[in-house]
Amino acid sequence: MKKIIAVSSLALMVGIVGVGCSSEKTATKIDEPKTVSVQKEKEKELAAKDIFKNAIDNFKKEEHVTMTCDMNTKALNMSTDTKMKSQFEPKKGNSRTETNIGGTDLVVFDVGGKIAAEVKDPNSGKFVPVPADRLNQVNANNFKTSKNTMEEFEKTLQLTGKMKVEKNGDTYKLSFQLNGQEAKDYLISVNENAKKIFERQQATVDSMHVEYIITKEFKLESIKTDAKMKMNKETVQIIGDTKISYDEKFDPIQLPEGN
Repeated sequence: MKKIIAVSSLALMVGIVGVGCSSEKTATKIDEPKTVSVQKEKEKELAAKDIFKNAIDNFKKEEHVTMTCDMNTKALNMSTDTKMKSQFEPKKGNSRTETNIGGTDLVVFDVGGKIAAEVKDPNSGKFVPVPADRLNQVNANNFKTSKNTMEEFEKTLQLTGKMKVEKNGDTYKLSFQLNGQEAKDYLISVNENAKKIFERQQATVDSMHVEYIITKEFKLESIKTDAKMKMNKETVQIIGDTKISYDEKFDPIQLPEGN
C-alpha cells in the first residue's frame, strides 16, 4: 500500500468569536468618559465569548452535521488541492471522513473512540479494509474528526482576548491570528499527532489566521484557515475553506463489518 502523508485540515481549523457593533458618530461618543469606553470593551469581550460558546453548545446538540473542506497546499513551487467530507454525530461523538490523498480514496470511521479505515482498490473500484497494524500508514488517527473538532472548540474558548469581531447583517465574522511558537503550540494542543508530524518534518509555524462565520441563531456556518509554516526548511502554505451543513441526513455511523 502506498504510504500517505497528510496533515489533518481540522487541526488547522481554530476559531475565535466576537461581536462588532455599528454606531453613529455623535458628540457624546467623542466625549465619552473613559470608564464607559472600558465598560463597552468588556461587554464586547463577554459577548464574543458568549456567542462562540452558544455556537459550540448548539453544535454538540445536533444529530447530523456535515463538513466539506477544500484545502490547498503550496510547497516546492507546487500546488495541491485536497477535498474532505466529514459526517458527524456530535451527540454520540462519532464521525465518518472521506478524502483523497495522493490519488488514493480513503474513508476513516471513528465510532466510540475506535478507528477503522478503508481504501479504494483501483482495480476493482471497491473499498477494502486497512489492517489495524497499517492504520498509521494512512494517518488514520489524524482523522479522529469528532474528537479533534470538539477539542478545538474548547481550546478556542480560551483565546477570546485575541478576537477580531465584525458584524455583517445576520452573521458574525470571528477571526484571530497566532504567530510563531504560539501558533505551533496551539496546533499541537488540538491534535495529538501534530507534535510528531512537526518533529518528523522539522516544522516551524510562521503564522495561522482563522475566520469563523456564525449565524444570528448561533450556528457555525463556515471556517477559513490560512497557515504558513516551514517543513524541512521549505516554505509551506495551507489554505482551508470549510462549509458546514445541518440539513443532510445520513444513516447512523457504524464501523465497517469485521471491525
